[in-house]
Amino acid sequence: MTPKSSFASQWRIDLAAELMEHYKSQEHIKMIVLGGSPSRGLSDSYSDLDIVVYWDTVNSSWLDTIPLSRFGAERPFFHKMKDEDVYLEQYYFDTLKVDVGHVTLKLWKKWVEDVLERFDMQLDLHKTLGGFLASKVLYGEQLAEEWKKRIAKYPDQLAVKMVKQHLKFFNFGVLQHQGLERGDIIFFYDGICMMLKNFLGILAGLNKVYFSPAEPRWIEYELKNMPVQPQNAWKRMKSLFEVDRSEVEDILEELTIEVLDLVAAHMPDIDLTRIRKFSDFSVRACDEKPILK
Repeated sequence: MTPKSSFASQWRIDLAAELMEHYKSQEHIKMIVLGGSPSRGLSDSYSDLDIVVYWDTVNSSWLDTIPLSRFGAERPFFHKMKDEDVYLEQYYFDTLKVDVGHVTLKLWKKWVEDVLERFDMQLDLHKTLGGFLASKVLYGEQLAEEWKKRIAKYPDQLAVKMVKQHLKFFNFGVLQHQGLERGDIIFFYDGICMMLKNFLGILAGLNKVYFSPAEPRWIEYELKNMPVQPQNAWKRMKSLFEVDRSEVEDILEELTIEVLDLVAAHMPDIDLTRIRKFSDFSVRACDEKPILK
């Protein structure tokens, strides 16, 4: 966290608290949290506010009154999801965007149980739980603390599923020879991103961290919460977009081997035979028709 990001985060937290004073007047609201970059101390000039309001029963009639208009905000977007338990408001205070989501505690409880008890691998739910753990509580501190304690107990079975789901890699040489050397640059960089997302998914499982590789934001911040990782992981991941393209395959190969070694060390019951064998079959040139035996 830099002094600039700390300042940018704090005034956003203060503003969110001021705005939510108006929402707290509604009797069915039980909890309000602020997520996103402000809650993590990572805000910059372009950071918005992501607020979630938890209700016993959502008062849709009150939401129709455009609650934050009293502070001079415009609300260009208001949407009720198919499930009436979820509403989304989007406000603008000049250039600052403020998203306010509304969900019932009944649905929130189902989301949490889907992940913690049924080991649901919808990564948007993992992102939601991780965001809640990192959130700043604006209202309902005791209730929020109870939920945070429950969510913090990341299940072993979920960790294993997270790792297994992301054990997907290219054969060594595919990106270099079948991508870069053919001029398929989009395939080349898309492949790098796919590999990195799977590395991050595996590390999230090994460290029992709620994280969605499908939307890999704040990676440096997230990796600080993952002690089980290859040495200098973030520096090496970033370097894939900075070094000469011909060096990319070697870096990816090293990271792949190290990540698989971490899986073997921390989750020895996962059989890595197939994935290691698959990775060993590197792409090689073939300029003549093979002789059939």
